[in-house]
Amino acid sequence: MASKAPIESSATQPVSSCGAAISKPLASWSKKLSNQWRALGCGMRAHEHRAGVAYGSLGDSIRTALIGRSHSTSPMRGLMKAIARGRRDLALGEFEASDISWIVESGLGPSCFHAAQENRANTDSPHWRMLQAADLTARVVAADHAEAVIEILGTAAGRVPRMTLLKGISLADKVYPEFHLRPMRDVDLLVDRDSVASMESVLRELGYEQRSASDAAFYDHHHHTMPFFHAEKNVWVEVHHGLMAPRSRASRDALFAPASVQREMRASSFQGKTVCRLSAELELVYLAAHWAQDFKSVGGMVALIDLIHLLRAALPRLCWEKILSWLERSASAHYLYLALSYLARRGWIDLPADLLLRLGRARLGRGEFSIHAAHALIDRYLLDGESFSRWLSQRNLAIAWKTLILPAPELCKLMLIPFNLCTPEGLRFD
Repeated sequence: MASKAPIESSATQPVSSCGAAISKPLASWSKKLSNQWRALGCGMRAHEHRAGVAYGSLGDSIRTALIGRSHSTSPMRGLMKAIARGRRDLALGEFEASDISWIVESGLGPSCFHAAQENRANTDSPHWRMLQAADLTARVVAADHAEAVIEILGTAAGRVPRMTLLKGISLADKVYPEFHLRPMRDVDLLVDRDSVASMESVLRELGYEQRSASDAAFYDHHHHTMPFFHAEKNVWVEVHHGLMAPRSRASRDALFAPASVQREMRASSFQGKTVCRLSAELELVYLAAHWAQDFKSVGGMVALIDLIHLLRAALPRLCWEKILSWLERSASAHYLYLALSYLARRGWIDLPADLLLRLGRARLGRGEFSIHAAHALIDRYLLDGESFSRWLSQRNLAIAWKTLILPAPELCKLMLIPFNLCTPEGLRFD
């Protein structure tokens, strides 16, 4: 597996006037990219679309074009299957050194080590020590974050009336087989808007300082305040007063309104301290909607593994009818369908027989072509860690991703891809 290409700087991205972006550069970029996008399966003929031809075979051709190793034999897929089924006998002999390097880089080292621990032959593998080191490192990092949360909860008691754990810190404690298996990048805490000042005061008392590459004005219209960092603990904390960034399409969905979120908060505990967590139903939609917002190759599989563990823990009591009632013709319906269909079609989760059909009907823009294309991008870049190329660069694929997941008709999205590629960020349809 080749090493990943660096992220392009904004200086390399095309900038032009609106008129120029729509005319001459569009023709130039479309010509240069045509062969690449045909490989992605984006050369669907208009008459096939109008005739309503099924997209299954087309989706298969997309995956074949994008994925070098077959779906059934790739060791990365074997790892995902082992994680999904709770197996502990994964054979490391099937993995190359580049596979293991990518697994560790993308945050899955501890999960791989956990899945391989009961296979005695693995102790002789050249990969064993690297995975063991990743596991030990994750244990230290996780312990630091857990200790930081306990300290914050203790100091905030009586001053911040309700604190809700979000994402990694909540899931690691609640649904993962072991706490440290969930990679920890930061701690996400949700408080009422009128408790933000008190929460920030608590963090400053504990030695946290606000740091960000963005200026303070950016956070005036964001869903969390400027992140806090504790240099000695090496822990980042984000104080949320909402779940979704206002600029995201999902933020307009009624289920993410403050009143709706409050109704889905559940009393819980974290290592003996009183906290709140989101209901399993809202957590499921939130994870999928948050994950879909950006095309992240490194660490992009973590949220999908979150969904796997959440579904394993909550599936018997999960109220799908409630979820479906929230999602009718919403942006979040498309994001949840994208994530669940990817996991289900690979056999990594079990869902009620008609759920994907019903969820698909709730979407705005119900075609399957863009779903297959997005799944292929996940396979190639998030799961297998393939290198980017000149035209299939991280920037270009991120733009294609955002266009493919638009809640819009299929043909419209395919026509928008070349337009968005040569249009400045503020003028794109995404």
